[in-house]
Amino acid sequence: ITNMSATKVHYEGLAKGLHLVAPFLAEFIGSFFICLGVILIPGTGDLPATNGHKGVAMGFLLAALVYSYGHISGGHFNPAVSLACCIRGVLSPLNLFVYMCAQFMGSFTAGAAGRFFNGEHSLEPFVLMEDISPMKAMIAEAIFTYLLANSVLNSATSGKHPNNSFYGLAIGFSLTASAYAIGDMTGCCLNPPIAVTLSTLGKTSDGSHSWANIYAWTAGPFIGGVLAGLFFIIMNPEEKDLPFKIGNITEYQSLKPPVNHTRESRAPSKMDLFYEEN
Repeated sequence: ITNMSATKVHYEGLAKGLHLVAPFLAEFIGSFFICLGVILIPGTGDLPATNGHKGVAMGFLLAALVYSYGHISGGHFNPAVSLACCIRGVLSPLNLFVYMCAQFMGSFTAGAAGRFFNGEHSLEPFVLMEDISPMKAMIAEAIFTYLLANSVLNSATSGKHPNNSFYGLAIGFSLTASAYAIGDMTGCCLNPPIAVTLSTLGKTSDGSHSWANIYAWTAGPFIGGVLAGLFFIIMNPEEKDLPFKIGNITEYQSLKPPVNHTRESRAPSKMDLFYEEN
């Protein structure tokens, strides 16, 4: 009996540890494949993430990953999206940091894999069109990151349409539309770790690392994520799990996220357990 009790305690501890690690792994794996897709999927232009069939492929890839890991971590794979979810109230500040670490690690691992497969010149840093200023690029990245984060918040976290099956398509299509819109202008990054990875591990055509105007692809997406989180709160004041109510700002009322759906309408997910145990 003693051995059985000890074994039960061991497996309970192991299960708890897996619940803690699962969201981190989901974000790491998803970020890995998103960045690897940007590196390896051929485009129709000279930019790392241009429009055309590459935008369609990346949209389908993102949708597939969101459907695969959304029930575990929420399927962010992007620190700008995670920031929006934190502002919206479905991700704690602590776990925002954990998610960002996983996302940057996944992207850098993908960068190393891309260099292994195709060499360092396959990792071309993002560059701007000659007539596009860094400020215009940053604004464009902010606007379309807002579109992406807005799709995540309203299709995957809103209680107005729980248990929907379209959230992955909405998120993936928003990326495809963004690629068509600004792919030839900025490269359509929308994801800071990807920009940092390509600038760190990749080289331009003249053989140099490019950090010029990196803020356009880093600050821009974060600005878009902040705006998406704030506008969600303004436009959805009836959501029960908002971090604060308009007109009555208080501390965070709840940091337990309804991953993809409201908690009341579904069985607890690994992410629910993750928050309950921390």
